[in-house]
Amino acid sequence: MKALEKIANRYTFITALALYSLFAIVLMPRAMKSATVTPLDLKFSYTPETARQTLQAMGESGRAGYVHFSHMLDTPYPLIYTALFMIIIFLLVKNLWPSSSRLRWLGLMPLAAMVFDFLENHSIISMIHNWPDVSDKMAETSSHFSSLKWSFVGLNAAIILCLLALWAFQRMKRRNG
Repeated sequence: MKALEKIANRYTFITALALYSLFAIVLMPRAMKSATVTPLDLKFSYTPETARQTLQAMGESGRAGYVHFSHMLDTPYPLIYTALFMIIIFLLVKNLWPSSSRLRWLGLMPLAAMVFDFLENHSIISMIHNWPDVSDKMAETSSHFSSLKWSFVGLNAAIILCLLALWAFQRMKRRNG
């Protein structure tokens, strides 16, 4: 944990923010332009029927494109947003409580979103490789990973917002006190 805390500084923050921005603002939207339907991994959850309908609507070329997209962009993207979230959390916790290590574990929370994102991607690719024989169990498992990913992304965002609010309050208090 100490090594991760040392890595979290303004330079790694700027680098991670730049990479995240490149992916979120340029690369991902450009890759999504050719999508004919909303990809499964952008949904919070879905039924097996919805999964099959989405994969059917994608067509053969759309499914092949998704596999390519997943390997080229959707594999590094979770690594990048996880690094950014971790750096932000470590920096804020370090700034708010410099001598305490109890809350530093919050900096590891983004790893859960990343793990579930990778499991979700793997599950969707498995459904594509098994197309058209996509079982209910396979689709339900994929949907559960999507829900867990989005839940942890939301939790990480909430943690960051709470820490930012505490940091802003602390700064105001110091200036006025």
